[in-house]
Amino acid sequence: MNDDHSGHSTGLNLGCGTRIFKSTSELRWINVDLVRSEGVDMVMDWRELTDEWDITKFDLIVAHQSFEHVNCGMQPIKQCYAILKKGGSLIISVPDLRKLAQLWLTHQLSTQIYLTNIYGPYDGTEASIHRWGFDREYLMDQLKREAPWSAVKDFDYRPIPGADIARDSRWILCLEAIK
Repeated sequence: MNDDHSGHSTGLNLGCGTRIFKSTSELRWINVDLVRSEGVDMVMDWRELTDEWDITKFDLIVAHQSFEHVNCGMQPIKQCYAILKKGGSLIISVPDLRKLAQLWLTHQLSTQIYLTNIYGPYDGTEASIHRWGFDREYLMDQLKREAPWSAVKDFDYRPIPGADIARDSRWILCLEAIK
């Protein structure tokens, strides 16, 4: 089942930033980011996945609050599909711009939280800027258009060993695409 010969399933945490996933006895994580920081296993542009892993297949790929940091091209979806094992999942979590706007306009969300989710949590690096936006319909459409998934659905927030996936359904959109 695994390419690492250790008995572990393997997960890829794309655009991890400071949200480092910890390997467990069940799931070995590789944390990838464009910026070197503590806990990042590989410093690379994760939009070029197939160049790095043309043989390895992953059980799980998580893009937690990272797709909004890249330009509108959906090439990473195709690349994630290519490096997932059959039955593997891609979980994408992004700010839901439609929900954010509704909450902000009805005074249920502070301007600071709204703007941070629109523009990004700028930390002095270009990688922290948000460059694209999503709502459920748009992301669902992009996933279905870019790869022949067996299913695309709302993520059920089941526990994933070692992963820390933010869960605020008020404005976070989280979908799962299964190969």
